[in-house]
Amino acid sequence: MPEFIPSTTAPANGVRFFNWPGAGEEISEALGFTHACIIPPGATIIHVGGQAGITPEGTVPSDVEEEIHEAFSHIELSLRAAGLAGTRQEVWACAYKVNTYVKDISRLGLIITYHANTDNKFGLTLHRILMEYLGANRPLFTGVDVYKLLRPDLHLEIEAEAFLPKVE
Repeated sequence: MPEFIPSTTAPANGVRFFNWPGAGEEISEALGFTHACIIPPGATIIHVGGQAGITPEGTVPSDVEEEIHEAFSHIELSLRAAGLAGTRQEVWACAYKVNTYVKDISRLGLIITYHANTDNKFGLTLHRILMEYLGANRPLFTGVDVYKLLRPDLHLEIEAEAFLPKVE
């Protein structure tokens, strides 16, 4: 499998990313994700459970873009609480896996393929916001269709995994 060397600002500490040749590399290039990674022995792993786009007041924004930003913001806050520090780009450079659980995934359009001919606003919005947080990082990505979420007014929930860089 060809190795993808990310150009991130955070130290990689031996995390290696890979894409399968041909279409796998094309998909990675088009969508900004990789297909496999190796975490070095002894690395400290951070697991962030499902985060929803619920505001501090306990409401879900009526604007889906705001809901998506809230969910990613909660992931970043969780990563920082677990010990990551620095700029947004440095924190998200340590993420190696992102899972999204979307109610009615058909709204994602063709985001999960490498075809760019979609007019699907939700899918394009989710992808654009994800890229804002990830920067040059290309973590593993999974999108799962779900029947419903914890609350009926939610549209998505997001999980992430990251590594805590070793301080030497």
